[in-house]
Amino acid sequence: MEGGDIFIQDFINDLQESPESQVQKCFRDSCILITGGTGFIGKVLIEKLLRSCYNLNTIYVVTRPLNGQNPNERVKEIFISPLFDRMKVENPGYRNQVQAISGDCSQPGLGLREADLKVIKSKINVVIHLASTAVSSFHEFSGFRSAVCTNVRATRDLIALSKRFQNLKAFVHVSSVFINPSVLDVHEQFYDSSIPPATPIYMAETLPDHVLDKVAQGLISGWPDVVTFTKAMSEQIIQSAGRDLPVCVVRPGFVLGTAHEPIAGWTNHLNNLTGCALGSGLGLVRIYHGPSSVNAEIVPVDMLVNLILVACWDLIGNRTDVINEEVPRNMVNTMIYNYVSSNYKPCTWNQLGEKFFKNEKNVSSPNSFWVPFYYVTGNLFLYRIISFCLHTIPGNIVDYFYIRFLGKEPRLNEFYKRVHVASNHLNSYQQMRAKYYNCNVNNLMNKLSARDRIMFGFDMSSLSWDDYFDKYLRGLRVYLMGNRLHMSGTNNNKTLNRLITIHYNLIISICFIIIVYTLFFYL
Repeated sequence: MEGGDIFIQDFINDLQESPESQVQKCFRDSCILITGGTGFIGKVLIEKLLRSCYNLNTIYVVTRPLNGQNPNERVKEIFISPLFDRMKVENPGYRNQVQAISGDCSQPGLGLREADLKVIKSKINVVIHLASTAVSSFHEFSGFRSAVCTNVRATRDLIALSKRFQNLKAFVHVSSVFINPSVLDVHEQFYDSSIPPATPIYMAETLPDHVLDKVAQGLISGWPDVVTFTKAMSEQIIQSAGRDLPVCVVRPGFVLGTAHEPIAGWTNHLNNLTGCALGSGLGLVRIYHGPSSVNAEIVPVDMLVNLILVACWDLIGNRTDVINEEVPRNMVNTMIYNYVSSNYKPCTWNQLGEKFFKNEKNVSSPNSFWVPFYYVTGNLFLYRIISFCLHTIPGNIVDYFYIRFLGKEPRLNEFYKRVHVASNHLNSYQQMRAKYYNCNVNNLMNKLSARDRIMFGFDMSSLSWDDYFDKYLRGLRVYLMGNRLHMSGTNNNKTLNRLITIHYNLIISICFIIIVYTLFFYL
């Protein structure tokens, strides 16, 4: 597969004939149930399992019908992505190892049919629970009912179903490091909440929308958004189940594109952070608000997937008596893994912006609206003034042109509304100055053999952020925007040079007008 100047051969290793590693052996002949398998993390997880653990038996993917496609069609469609090109070479029989299970995590009992449960209950060895709702585009507290049903009730119901799986060896729940915003020193342990999970579930199942939305705002006021609130509730459910199931929790930071495998820079995930990066790269977003010295806690998705699989391996048969001295012994029932970049390769929000800006100019898009440039300020008043000058005014001018001369619907002001919502949402995370302890992650890493550290490595200290963001921004262009990257860069340079010429001519014109106006009226 070729994506302009991104070639799959640039990012993969030569195929090697070698014995199974310890982690690979752990998944041999296993049946794995995955929720959220058609999502961003889920696709990378399925690819990794089929490529690196090809001796597994079956991956069951819980999938709902969507956009006129049945579950089988949706699962089949994910393999069209170039993400799976390398896997298809290394495991040509992969289609026989993936099976869709009709279900919907927003429904009671995950919408699973009893007939399907009877078939799989004696087969499932591993459950990996990834399913989660996304933050609304317009308000971080909207979508409360959907978030509670998908993130909280589905976790409760999946735990109950997993207790029926006769040969279950591991249950991995993927949460978030941001679910305890009031805690400054976040250890790998559960934190109590004054709100029991049964309360939001009951509210979501019984209250009408207009009442629920009002109540939700007060209920979630201590969290950045509804997703972190509901994931905090789901962790309480996991805590209660820890005594009865072989369960662990993985808490990642912001999950972005792949660092190494199977293709460096791959992503299909448009979240608030990615959206702002794209907007800045296109020359549309020019001002951000928030503190610049806080760590951004970026996590490459392929390294997160490796951690998930190694955590499974540890649950299945490699648990040792290694003690996490950072956590009181009476609180250790379930292994929790805080996985953030600040413990390996810190990158502040300001550094993140600089690296985005530096590499955006190197991979400019033919769709660019203006020359990429940005400014970050922690002063809210200054942010609003600059935003009005650089976003609102140009947005109104362009929209007027669209309506008056092209007869099209206005679009730029609507875009900026979404950008400001996304920026405000990110700002709530930028205020978190927590320290995340990761003793369990380090202990887990130390258990790996040399071969497994290569095949399933998740040590972010080896990353170069400059190299990572260069490939990530290229991936945004190729896989999200559908632009080809040309080796010569001639077309890209022409676009950028033309925009630079327009940019500086406009600045000169404005300065000239101001000077003439001043001379004419005041001298």
